[in-house]
Amino acid sequence: MCNVYLMPEVAEEWPWAYVISQNIDSSSHYCCSKYCGVLYCDENCHNQAISDHRYECKVLLHSKGDIPSDSIRLMVRIIGKLNDHSNTSDFSCKASYENRKYHNLMSHKDEIFKDEKRTSEFSRCCYFLKCIIEPNELPETTILMEMFGKFCSRQILINSFVILDNELNSAGLGLYLNLSKLNHSCNPSCVVTFDGPKAYLNTLNSEFEVTTSTILENLTISYVALIDDTAHRRKALRERYYFICKCERCSDARLDSIATALVCDNGNCDGVAIIDVAEETARCEKCATVIDDIWEAESLMTYSAEKNDYYYKRTEELLAKQQKWLHPLNVYRIRTVTFVGHAAYESGRTERTLFVYEELISKYEFYLAEFHPLIAVNFMTIGKLYMLRNMYTTALSFLEKSLNVMKYSHGEKHSLYVHLLSMIEKCQLQINVHDNDWIFVYQAYHVTSGGGINYFTNHILLELLFSFVKVKFSFIASIVSHKTDSSLVLINGCAFNLGKIYHLSRSNVQFDQANEFVMNKLPLTHAGRCAVNKTLLIFIFNFAFCYCCSCSFVTKIFFFSKSKMNMHTTFIAFLIFSMIVVFDVAYANTEHTAKGASNRGTVNVKPRAHAKRAAATSRHSPESHEERRG
Repeated sequence: MCNVYLMPEVAEEWPWAYVISQNIDSSSHYCCSKYCGVLYCDENCHNQAISDHRYECKVLLHSKGDIPSDSIRLMVRIIGKLNDHSNTSDFSCKASYENRKYHNLMSHKDEIFKDEKRTSEFSRCCYFLKCIIEPNELPETTILMEMFGKFCSRQILINSFVILDNELNSAGLGLYLNLSKLNHSCNPSCVVTFDGPKAYLNTLNSEFEVTTSTILENLTISYVALIDDTAHRRKALRERYYFICKCERCSDARLDSIATALVCDNGNCDGVAIIDVAEETARCEKCATVIDDIWEAESLMTYSAEKNDYYYKRTEELLAKQQKWLHPLNVYRIRTVTFVGHAAYESGRTERTLFVYEELISKYEFYLAEFHPLIAVNFMTIGKLYMLRNMYTTALSFLEKSLNVMKYSHGEKHSLYVHLLSMIEKCQLQINVHDNDWIFVYQAYHVTSGGGINYFTNHILLELLFSFVKVKFSFIASIVSHKTDSSLVLINGCAFNLGKIYHLSRSNVQFDQANEFVMNKLPLTHAGRCAVNKTLLIFIFNFAFCYCCSCSFVTKIFFFSKSKMNMHTTFIAFLIFSMIVVFDVAYANTEHTAKGASNRGTVNVKPRAHAKRAAATSRHSPESHEERRG
């Protein structure tokens, strides 16, 4: 029997035809060598698609730089495929299936051409195709209608998947012949993830097994966002795919009432206030408090659904209002929280981003299956942010949670899974480096806490040791994350307050907690490359620090000696060594700062520009009725 634990990928397929969106950042993608304007995920992706792109490249060069939309480009690719008499895609699957060809795809052109919007879209497509394709190569109008019907049919999300990047953002459009067999469910058994253009079908439940006796058509995926109420899910399905979903989740009135629930008006109650549409009131299930005026809450949900944007200030203001009215599990509040997280991340607000993403964990786990890709990506993002703050112990816990989900949601072949493994390895390495340093400090503390050394010498020596560790951690962090501290910050860092750390050590608290405390106090720094002499210095510093500590404390040669000369000699040696280290680090930073002074004009000002655009394009939120809430 084929076990899902051993091979989570149910199926994988390379698209029969696909395009990468032109709206993505071209600096991180591979461009066509003839400069027709087409982007690819990487060079390997380009090499695999070169035969498909040959026809498209000629057409786009004829368009003289006027790159059409993704949907029109996909139609050009399809025309090229049909001219080459290509009918099948590269597909492998654990379940039983019948290989599907292009002409097997269903076309709902009758329903589509009853829609004025789709009819107008078809007219624009035909006009553009006639402008860029030679008349003898352009199919007849009836064939184009059939093609458009298959492309824009009720199965648009299946026949033509929206290709997502590793952060689940839209990256392109692809036509997958065999995965188009999958039907929709709001409580799906599987999910599709992408590694470049290649699509992977994975299960959402660890107990679900797929064998050769499983029929591919019996597996389901969701065509729409799952964190939404039934009315909006059905509306999206009806408008885009021409059917009304009647699955088990759409019939769950209890779950649907929570999706639009309000906060109880009783400040001492944490219950869920369910809206009664007929009475236009809401009643708390826990304390039976009735909310008579729900107009403000309904307007906030409408505003969230129709007018929300990614600008940080606007979404924060909207969220502050929603927190007074909408329950934490309300899907409209969750949507706003998600927008706030994205906006905070883009604007570099690490603290706020961490708070929001950690808040989303419980929401995702309530509405989504245990192995949904959103959960894996959210855990991974949190771990990444903690790594940037050098809090490696906390980061490792979130990265391991992400790994447990991602091996099912993405599969062990996925590039994001491989990248996550490298992040975990890097995190473990940093933790080992830090733990070794704290072991030395721990041994130093226990040795210096006795042996006849006076309190003043003991206190100063401990402070010096902690300063050593902090400077070393700061330096390692700058090497790893390409951040450069100013010399002033480093020098002042050697005199930081050790009272809390000293208290932790006297209370026999684990030193990794003390490590977390130190890293929390490290300042966020400007991005920059570290000089070569810093790399050399970190090697010398590691060797000298470990050797000095091992000689002094591990072998206990000096501090268990009754000779005060040995004690003071060791203290003076540590003091001189600390001054040398600080001077070298300060010199390296000063030299780097001097070299980079002329390049200040090239500093990235994208967040500030983003804020200006936000202010320029901001819209008015609904009027506040906070006084009604007292």
